[in-house]
Amino acid sequence: MPPKYLRGIGTCFSRAAEGQRLRTPPACGLPDLEVLGKPVLSSGGEMLQMLYNLRLSAANLAAMSKSRRSSGTLPRGTKSILLLHGPNLNLLGSREPEVYGTESMDRINNRLSHTARGRGAVLEVFQSNHEGALIERVHEAKKRHVSWIIVNPGGLTHTSVALRDAFAAVSIPFVEVHLSNIHAREPFRRYSYFSDLAVGTICGLGNLGYDLALQFVLQSLSPKSAS
Repeated sequence: MPPKYLRGIGTCFSRAAEGQRLRTPPACGLPDLEVLGKPVLSSGGEMLQMLYNLRLSAANLAAMSKSRRSSGTLPRGTKSILLLHGPNLNLLGSREPEVYGTESMDRINNRLSHTARGRGAVLEVFQSNHEGALIERVHEAKKRHVSWIIVNPGGLTHTSVALRDAFAAVSIPFVEVHLSNIHAREPFRRYSYFSDLAVGTICGLGNLGYDLALQFVLQSLSPKSAS
């Protein structure tokens, strides 16, 4: 059954006998319904169901269009940086604040985005608690011509060969960031699968580590550093 917002919409249409074109009165602001230039033939409840299906199709097309726009490649020459957050970093601000600080991930993202815009760069942000989603985002970064990645892999730092392989495969330079000093914590946290691939690693400086990583990346992208 069509949802509430479509019930009664048949009042917008002049009644059509079987075999007639469905016409809309001018007040509706809707065109006559045609498919491939031919009148649509229908009656009664069929008309409501048909309109419901048309609305669904339009919504699906709009969603597909939005998805394509959001995942489209950036123009070549754009200074694009991907900030990648691993598992549990969405809980920053409330998760063990004595270890990870009190600033939320959203505040960190907003601050860094503002800094990047001020330097003429685009900062894309992605966080996931799922290893596969992070791997896919690294793959997408290659297609989108992302110039640099700043990544805090979270707990995957010490376990994920697959995410490491994704970074090796795309060959995008990256800076590894950790809020805490992983070398002063539990033995299992002291090894990183990413450090030997990273251009540099910043750990133990809290949220400031993200700012320092971004400053380094922006400097690396500036024309002076390239010359």
